[in-house]
Amino acid sequence: MGRVCAESRARHFVRDEFGLARAKRREFDGDVVFAGAAGVGLDAQKKSWSYQERDEAARAEFVKALAQVAVHDRVYVDESGCDDRLQREHGWSPRGEPCLDTRVGHATERLSVIAAWMPSPTLMPTPMPMPMPMPMPMNVLVAALSFDGTCHSRLFELWLYVMLCPVLHAGQVVILDNARFHRKKAVQRILKKVGCRALFLPAYSPDLNLIEAQWHGLKTRVRTNRVQGMTFKLALDSALLQHDLC
Repeated sequence: MGRVCAESRARHFVRDEFGLARAKRREFDGDVVFAGAAGVGLDAQKKSWSYQERDEAARAEFVKALAQVAVHDRVYVDESGCDDRLQREHGWSPRGEPCLDTRVGHATERLSVIAAWMPSPTLMPTPMPMPMPMPMPMNVLVAALSFDGTCHSRLFELWLYVMLCPVLHAGQVVILDNARFHRKKAVQRILKKVGCRALFLPAYSPDLNLIEAQWHGLKTRVRTNRVQGMTFKLALDSALLQHDLC
């Protein structure tokens, strides 16, 4: 919920019939719009969106189920995509002058990525005599794969079997969204063979999938690599190698 200003200062300016500005309070569904926001400690910010379709009961059930899974047993999986229009949005120019650059007006190449966000298999915590606490694992991006087009059942199942399962250990839980190809019975069978299982996110809840936050950093590295003259494909693959510590 956004911050709301004090009611006594909730004012904006309108023009009266003579064209003169006058202050008037205005309210919208409990929120308040007013002039001079900076004077009362408010500032304009980019909105953080959530979804009206969310089922809060389902989200609460997921959080409850996740709490039963040890932190070092949580494996977050997701897909993302980007195209060759990905460029740095900011640059340097003389003060008071616009920062000009060029880029293609339409995408000519689009690549997708699938990966897992999990504790590093080489840095997994080992059991310690009580009362020594278990160290928090360091999560890394693993089993990263870039490919043309979009993901589908055969590709996902092949990636799961060939790339992810070899770095899993028995007892880990793979957290997935509700994409149709994630819910295929073959996915459950593949995970079961290595002693793992799937846990599905509630609908419209990307905020509960911790790998989501990694895509921004990955795309930032792609932008940096493009500045260095790399092709789009090489920039993405290089970013994945930089981001994947396994």
